[in-house]
Amino acid sequence: MKKIFILGTTEYAFMLNKMITQEDAFHILGHTCNASQVEDNREVCATHGVELFAFEELPAIEEKVCILNAIGYSHMNDTRKRLFQDCIERGYEPVNYISNRAIVLSEIEGRGNIVFPGAYIGTNVKVGEGNVFYTGAVMTHDIVVQDFNFIAANTTVGGVVSIGSNCFIGMGSTIRNRIHISDYTLVGAGAYLDHSTNREDVVVPARSVVLDRKSMEMSLTK
Repeated sequence: MKKIFILGTTEYAFMLNKMITQEDAFHILGHTCNASQVEDNREVCATHGVELFAFEELPAIEEKVCILNAIGYSHMNDTRKRLFQDCIERGYEPVNYISNRAIVLSEIEGRGNIVFPGAYIGTNVKVGEGNVFYTGAVMTHDIVVQDFNFIAANTTVGGVVSIGSNCFIGMGSTIRNRIHISDYTLVGAGAYLDHSTNREDVVVPARSVVLDRKSMEMSLTK
């Protein structure tokens, strides 16, 4: 079984730890963060029962350093990208975590990807590096996903779609077939995207309407 360190000390990182442990996917040696942040994060790691190591000092602990990058989507995934590149420069190996409770019908060739339980990746889907496919994400077929994208929960992407790099596709959004999503596109939760985008476009659904009535005044049946 491959031994790994998890990069990150957030609730998201600890959630991944728990899923990996349940599935017995890797042997987790501990979590890691920059040496300057170790003392500030030691207590939270102790609370979750995991050891914390300085990122810069990992080769002194394990000869071959394998990293699961559990950094989220801050700054349109640029933080995760920067730390991925730092791993490569240091000779650390980024690993994929592909849940055995996901349905994956395509070979994922890129490094540093995370596929959550309950995600679906259909046929002829090409995946680059550092992407996250959250629970309920559906990648139907014939899709290209470049690098460092975050596909949030319950997103559906139609066939023959290309997704650039550093995109965020929010919860419950729907992407129609045969379009291109350019780099750094942000698609808000619940949006329906039916056209190609330009770099750094922001697509959000219309706001929900708040009625000037109380819930107990409403009739839920005819």
